[in-house]
Amino acid sequence: MKILMTRCCTSFRLGAAFCGAILLFTTAATLFAQQKTTISITGYTINAQLSPADHKLSATAQVTFTALSDTDTAIFELHGALKVEKVTDTANKPLSGERGPNATVIITPPTPLVKGQQYTYIFTYDGMLSGDAGSPVEGLKLAQVEDPVSYLLYAGRWFPMVGYLTDRFTADIHITVPAGYRVIGSGPTTSGPAAGGEQHNFHWGKPGFPGTIIAGKFDAPVSPASNIHVYTTEAHKQSAQDYGQTALREFAFFTSNFGVPQSTQLNVVELPNDAVPAAWAPEIAAVAGSRIGNKNDFRLLANTIAHQWWGSEISPASLNDVWITNGMSRYGELMYLEDSAGRSALNAAIQDVSSGALAYDTIPLTGAGRLDTFSPQFQSMTLEKGALVFHMLRWEVGNDSFFKILRATL
Repeated sequence: MKILMTRCCTSFRLGAAFCGAILLFTTAATLFAQQKTTISITGYTINAQLSPADHKLSATAQVTFTALSDTDTAIFELHGALKVEKVTDTANKPLSGERGPNATVIITPPTPLVKGQQYTYIFTYDGMLSGDAGSPVEGLKLAQVEDPVSYLLYAGRWFPMVGYLTDRFTADIHITVPAGYRVIGSGPTTSGPAAGGEQHNFHWGKPGFPGTIIAGKFDAPVSPASNIHVYTTEAHKQSAQDYGQTALREFAFFTSNFGVPQSTQLNVVELPNDAVPAAWAPEIAAVAGSRIGNKNDFRLLANTIAHQWWGSEISPASLNDVWITNGMSRYGELMYLEDSAGRSALNAAIQDVSSGALAYDTIPLTGAGRLDTFSPQFQSMTLEKGALVFHMLRWEVGNDSFFKILRATL
């Protein structure tokens, strides 16, 4: 199928050949070389204990990975406030390592890693997670152990990882918390008594991004449907029912347009107000408490829920491709706005998104990977400009073809 988008693409400094590739969702050649990781993590078994009273996380993480090239070292990312006590192989032989720049941990095995070979390392570590000290993103609190709500976001690198947003993995995560806390994670869960409180076990067997854990003194969940559960603190319990109904409508809207996601379960969870405004993980849409109950914030929830498809079900091959998943999540938000409030509301929103999209136009869209993922430039390019690319595609091919493209991609 051929599409002509020359006029629309010109305003975004994109070439006509790239515009044609949009329909096929293929990755255009990047203009900036990205630092490539030398390993790919495929699975985790994590045992962690949270002590909210003293803000402490203690954990062991068994990390299974494959070497992507012959290399003398394996480099992982880990929150800067966490101290690594030891790293061993599966035979319990200690491995030498050191802290590197930018919250990295550099492990040097006794013999070089061989391309294509699988390895398993076991990390033992702990530390105080309070405030933004050691955060992988300066000024943002992405991992906190606090009372009444503790949150360990995937973006917080609270476990050793590589390839943020691109390296998919499976995970068995076991979290021990004091009595009185509810714990939300990705995948089927079981719980039972353990030393120090109660242990909650989560299993996610599909390669993805299941590394977010939220533990809080939440009220009993509000469930507008058997697959939708809303967890709030006492401060926002009055808004939970209406918010749950909104989540149910949005989840149903996206399912009807995108198809059934990897999981039909969704946990909507309150985050503290000093955390990020929203975060997502498989089966999780987390939103700051101040954004729950505000009638104008249903769009933020829609954007977060849309990541169950655009980000969780499919993910970018590199950070240069994040405009596909971020952009479609933002455009999914706008699609829901159109469905609930009409075409005029969509048109007004497109004007605002257009302003954001043109705020940074000195870097090609497919060069976004050179930017910090939490920078205003990266967010504007991948969310706003990405959304407008999809809006232009819809305008060119028509609604029927547009939705067929989306479903076929997923």
